[in-house]
Amino acid sequence: MSAPGRVIRQVAALASERVRAEIREHMVSGGLMLYPTATVYGVGGLAAPEALARLETLKRRPPEKPFVVLVGHPDQLADLEWTDSARTLADRFWPGPLTLILPDPREAWPAGLRGPGGGVAVRQSPHLGAQALLTSAGGPITSSSANEPGGDPAASGAEALALAGRTGWEGTWVLDGGRLPSSASSTIVDCTGAEPQVLREGAIPTEAVTSALAGGGVEMDRPWVRPVHVCFVCTGNTCRSPLAEVIARQRLRELGLGRVRVSSAGVHAWSGQPASPESVDVARRRGLDLHDHRSRGLLADELDDLDLLLTMGPEHLEPLLHSDAGARSSTLGAFADGREDPFDGVSVPDPIGLGMDVYEATFRRLEEMIGLAFARLRPILAGP
Repeated sequence: MSAPGRVIRQVAALASERVRAEIREHMVSGGLMLYPTATVYGVGGLAAPEALARLETLKRRPPEKPFVVLVGHPDQLADLEWTDSARTLADRFWPGPLTLILPDPREAWPAGLRGPGGGVAVRQSPHLGAQALLTSAGGPITSSSANEPGGDPAASGAEALALAGRTGWEGTWVLDGGRLPSSASSTIVDCTGAEPQVLREGAIPTEAVTSALAGGGVEMDRPWVRPVHVCFVCTGNTCRSPLAEVIARQRLRELGLGRVRVSSAGVHAWSGQPASPESVDVARRRGLDLHDHRSRGLLADELDDLDLLLTMGPEHLEPLLHSDAGARSSTLGAFADGREDPFDGVSVPDPIGLGMDVYEATFRRLEEMIGLAFARLRPILAGP
C-alpha cells in the first residue's frame, strides 16, 4: 500500500483561510482530491488539462468517456449554452442530484470534459464539503466516483483513504466528510438537442423532470433542497447552547445567510427542560427570547441531518468524533479561530449555578465566537 497525500480530517477545517489556500495551491498545480458529494465520494481536480490527464490515468478512463463537472454557482458555466429547458431544470433542482449536459459550441472547455455530442456534463452539489472545496479551488472541479474499476464507490472518509492507499493514488489529497447517508445517484438530462432527454433516472424521477419542463410541479421529497444545518452542542442544553442558538439566529439575519439554519442540543440532556432562568434573563436583555426553549438530547438518528456541529468544549466533541458526525464536528472556539485541529480552541465554560455576571460574560464570549464562526462559514457556502 502507498500513502495518499495530505488528509484533511474534517470539513470544518475548510473554515481556515490557510487550509483553503493550501488546497487551491495543490489543485492549481494539477493535484487531485478525494471528497464527499451528496451521493458518494468523488475524485477530481480543477477542470483543466493537466488535472484531467492525471485523473484519466488514475481512473483508467478512455478520453471518449468525459468526466462530470461540479460548480459552486451556475454563473461559472457562462461559456456553455444554456437552453430554456436547462435553465428551468437548474432553477428547480439545483443544488441537487441533477446532472445537465449542456452544449459547448465554442469548445471553451477541455476535450476530456466534452462528450461525443460536444456537451459538458455539469452539476451543482448541495453537500457542504463539496461546496467548500469548490470555494477553496477557485473554480469548477471534475467529479468521478471514488472507486476501483467495477467496485463500489467510497461512502466514507475512511473508505476513501483506504482506496487511495490501496490503489497507489500517491499525492491525492483526501477531504474526510465522514460517512455519507445512502442516496440514489444523480439523474442525467441531455440538453444538447432540440428536446431534453433523460439519459439516466436517479434521485429525481423522470416524472418530476417532465413536470418541471411543462411548468408544473410533482410533489416529491427533496431532502437535498435544504439549508445548511448548524447545531450548537453543550451538556444539558439549558444554558450555553440555547444562548448560542438564539445569538446565531440573530447573527444570520444580520448577515442575510438565509441558507443556514441553527439548532442546539446536549450530549447529556434531560429532554423537555426549560432554559435556565439566568439564560432567559441575559437573552431578554438583548431582545432575544428563550422562554419557549426546551432541552433536547443529541440523537444518533438525527446526526445525518446536521452539516456542522459546534461544541462548547472538548468534552462534548470527544463522543462525536467516534460517530459518523465526527468529520463534521469541531469545538466552537476552534472553528471560530479557523483552526484545522477541532480541539485547538478556547472553550466556553459552563455558567450553571453561577451569578449573572458569569452569564453576561458567557453571552459576550458566545456572541464574539459566533460572529467569527459565521464570518468563516460564509465564504465556504456556494453562491454569490
